[in-house]
Amino acid sequence: MPLLALADRAIPPLRRSSAELSDLDAVELTKQPAALARMLLATADDYRKVTTPWQIAHLWFDPDTSRPEPGAVARGIQAWFETLDDRDPMDSGRAAARERDALIERARILVDMTSGDPKLRSQLEQVEGRKLRR
Repeated sequence: MPLLALADRAIPPLRRSSAELSDLDAVELTKQPAALARMLLATADDYRKVTTPWQIAHLWFDPDTSRPEPGAVARGIQAWFETLDDRDPMDSGRAAARERDALIERARILVDMTSGDPKLRSQLEQVEGRKLRR
């Protein structure tokens, strides 16, 4: 459990850094920073309530029906993940705000790469403005 607590604090900054590097890799491959910036801004502007990545995992992953029933260790880990879903709603709101801020910051970097595309800059300002009003 102490290692899980340590990982709980260490993993988010690593995920943010890897996401930024992935953005830059995607731009290097596609040469389309504006498209990626629009996608990030649209995601940051979506205020639907999703408290954990597991609630939307089905959008990317098909259920694996061939797996056997989980053993005692797997059930224990699954129970621990379920306790994360029961966090204080205020805490989940702050976590969502932090993630939204990270998406906006990533989009800002990409907007700057587009030489300040006026439409994209306007969209960035609109998303930031809506975030501040909430």
